[in-house]
Amino acid sequence: MPYLIEPAVNPTRLNGSQPDIVAGELTLRRWVPEDAEQLMSAYDDPEIRRWNLRRLDSRREAETLIATWKQGWRRQTAVSWAVVRTSNPDKILGQVGCRSLFLVDGVAEISYWIMPGQRGRGIATRATKVLSQWALETVGLHRLELVHSVFNTGSCQVAIKAGFEIEGVKRELQRHADGSWHDMCLHSRIRPPYSPPSARPRPPRRQLVTRLRQSVRPRALAAGRSLGEQGRATKAARG
Repeated sequence: MPYLIEPAVNPTRLNGSQPDIVAGELTLRRWVPEDAEQLMSAYDDPEIRRWNLRRLDSRREAETLIATWKQGWRRQTAVSWAVVRTSNPDKILGQVGCRSLFLVDGVAEISYWIMPGQRGRGIATRATKVLSQWALETVGLHRLELVHSVFNTGSCQVAIKAGFEIEGVKRELQRHADGSWHDMCLHSRIRPPYSPPSARPRPPRRQLVTRLRQSVRPRALAAGRSLGEQGRATKAARG
């Protein structure tokens, strides 16, 4: 089924081998099978497991994950890099990449994690800035998104420092290992020049107001009922 629009990004821009991206003291390099042991060590960390919702139980699983990342590049649907120091490329500091990549729309979702002993040094922020610049300027993507649990305040700070503005909260977007559905904070970064709101197409005001009322009113009523029940329960408890 043909598209009615031209792809925002020409797929030929990602032809060939995945590049290593050198940016001063940091380098984003391709994963290799020899990284499997360090990757397993990363996923032994409770925080990485908590926010990435997966674990690695064997070297084979780690090698399979690396192969999956490489396949994502070949299919132009995802990509991941190991974050290393340019002077010591064998030691992994973290991971940064595009969890999803849509060339037709010119959109990608950024992800990252940092090894336990390397946190608090600004590595995640710098790596995210490097990747963002490559994605927007070299590849020509139009929009980068970054989503994290509202409880992951550290990730929120990284996103803001890397130039990703907060757009809002996606309600109960992802189920976590604690069994609950987490609201997720949505950030974005747009390739300049950024269109001002007045220049973007918008639905007619009447339709917009109707849509908002249909969306908000049921939740407001539900919230009111919940607060009323809580108030009655509190009075009952006080006698």
